Amino acid sequence: MKESDLYQPLKLYLERLGYTVYPEIEISAGRPRADIVAVKDERLLIVEMKTSFGLAVMEQADHWASGEYAHQTYIAVPWRDRWQVPMIAQRALRPAGIGVLQVDVRQNPNDIGDLEERFGWLDGLRAERMREDTAKAHQFYEERRVRVCLEAAAKSEAPQARRILDVLTPYHLAGPDAGGKAGGHISAYRVTMIRIREYLEQRADWTTAREIEANVETHFQAADNSASIKQALLAWETGWCESCKIKNKLYFKIRWGSDEHVHKKAAGQDREEA
Repeated sequence: MKESDLYQPLKLYLERLGYTVYPEIEISAGRPRADIVAVKDERLLIVEMKTSFGLAVMEQADHWASGEYAHQTYIAVPWRDRWQVPMIAQRALRPAGIGVLQVDVRQNPNDIGDLEERFGWLDGLRAERMREDTAKAHQFYEERRVRVCLEAAAKSEAPQARRILDVLTPYHLAGPDAGGKAGGHISAYRVTMIRIREYLEQRADWTTAREIEANVETHFQAADNSASIKQALLAWETGWCESCKIKNKLYFKIRWGSDEHVHKKAAGQDREEA
């Protein structure tokens, strides 16, 4: 089982509660990355996932809770029958306001017997209906895949939440499932490159770094952002961006018809400006 196996059940659970769910969010390069950030009415709920419960995930969750980044903070671990949060852990988690979720990552049940085994005795009428309607049985299961073992405290204020809200973009919604080990998360650098690529696709003509700087919001914070744009495009984005010099001035343009594999690989690299 992988950590990322927890993500889809958690995403569906949070969406049913009315949250918009963002995977793998970092505030800035080199800072801790939240596995899941869920937003509802500008209130943040952060979830840290692990395949087993322990001190490491407690410390990760405490970073967001004690740092006042989230209004609610949870730890999510795989479902284990009759498992309870150890009392010694509860003594640390309750004062910090951190909750614990259990996620059933097993396959969807094949019959009513599987449901009864997983969720206990079902009344006769409900069991009979589920025997007749497999879809209802699966819906019953999906709605119960996440169990609250320890409720997280709901804070009225989270002074640092705005720092996370400010970095969220629609691009993050299309990011890879949280918990993956292969990278590919939507970093600030990657958002910048997506925006530059979209701008160049619209322009479809040779464009200077100064023009890009004037028309595209970037994460660069150098004294001369156009120099940072040049460096990034020349060093790491040649799979989808071509360049040329005209009268000793450097220009950039989208590389139409480039190999799709190279194109995606170049556009997806997560590098940060030094």
